[in-house]
Amino acid sequence: MKNNIIVYVKKTCMHCHNLTNWLEENDISYEQRDIDNQEYLNELKDHKGLGVPFTVIQGSNKSTKITGFDKLKLTELLM
Repeated sequence: MKNNIIVYVKKTCMHCHNLTNWLEENDISYEQRDIDNQEYLNELKDHKGLGVPFTVIQGSNKSTKITGFDKLKLTELLM
């Protein structure tokens, strides 16, 4: 099963832009959710996210959460 990737971002966040650019450069599909939208901010809080970017990778058996732009971890999980 393919991973479902959700990335919580804020428009003014440089690290968020770097993460989404990296995903696009590597042809990794994802859903972007801007926390300026209250519904997405509430979702981030439900995930216990403390900041952005915050990535949720939902696989067939488990869900992995990554705070920040951790390129090594993302490469390990997605490449």
